[in-house]
Amino acid sequence: MSNQYSIVGIGRHAKNKIIPFMENTKCKIGPLFSSKKHKYKTYNNIKKFIRLVPKKNIFYISSAPHLHFNQSRIIIKNNFHILCEKPSFIRLDNFNSLKKKIIKKKLFFVEIIIFRYSLLFKYFCRVWNKNKKNIKKIDINFLIPKFNTYGFRKDRYNWLVCLYDIGIYPISLLNLLNIQNYKIFIKNIVYKKNKIIKEISFSIINKNYVFNINIGEDNTYKNNVVLYFKKNKKINFEHFFYGLKKKKKIKYYKKTKIIKDRNCFEAIFKKSKKFWLKRRIQELNYIHKNILFLKKIERKILSYKSN
Repeated sequence: MSNQYSIVGIGRHAKNKIIPFMENTKCKIGPLFSSKKHKYKTYNNIKKFIRLVPKKNIFYISSAPHLHFNQSRIIIKNNFHILCEKPSFIRLDNFNSLKKKIIKKKLFFVEIIIFRYSLLFKYFCRVWNKNKKNIKKIDINFLIPKFNTYGFRKDRYNWLVCLYDIGIYPISLLNLLNIQNYKIFIKNIVYKKNKIIKEISFSIINKNYVFNINIGEDNTYKNNVVLYFKKNKKINFEHFFYGLKKKKKIKYYKKTKIIKDRNCFEAIFKKSKKFWLKRRIQELNYIHKNILFLKKIERKILSYKSN
């Protein structure tokens, strides 16, 4: 049985991707909450809107990140499950205040980190688990040609767009790999003329691994994870964080393997409430770990800026 979704925030991403992908998976859609009109019934008064949402609906939050907390608070108060675009929360205290209510009401709240649902990531996990004792270094690059400029990117967090919007991908990967007892070293920060951070290079180091991470905006699109082995061999996973259908390359030992990856959004929308409810505590803990990790890097960036 297909899920039914009410979407909060109908920007370009929701209009061009989320809604069509929901339609492709035969999900029922509506009502929607937005200031913009749509073919599905749309409301711009959230109190009126929330009263008209069927109780079986799952909410999909696709608004700007600085709105997530207040919108989530209202939705949770009315006993609805939530899928939320990343970053779900900027502040740990906001998340913690809602986490208790989510657990008490036995709801699920899932932060959508899209690469987690790719076939390439599944293959990567098999390679990692089989070879992690022989891996010495990991390079992670996620550089895109240009940031979008909406929501929290215009408020007091604007200089942290690079970290919270792009950096959440490699940080969530490290948390999924259960990297612990690490130290953070900021290597370089590149700024735009308006003092917004354009690119950050930093390392995460523990006794087992060195992660060299480059995130931000660059003229050349880079999206890959490279594993370096102790015997001077490496495996390069290209388009690692990309979440749509694509033929992705894995280059290793002078060979190339092709993985025909799926649309990860459609894979998410096909999952049942039962699936998410089984994982609800795990998903909350995952969000908590992501926020903590990002906050540690933020403090290092602030320290680096003041030096």
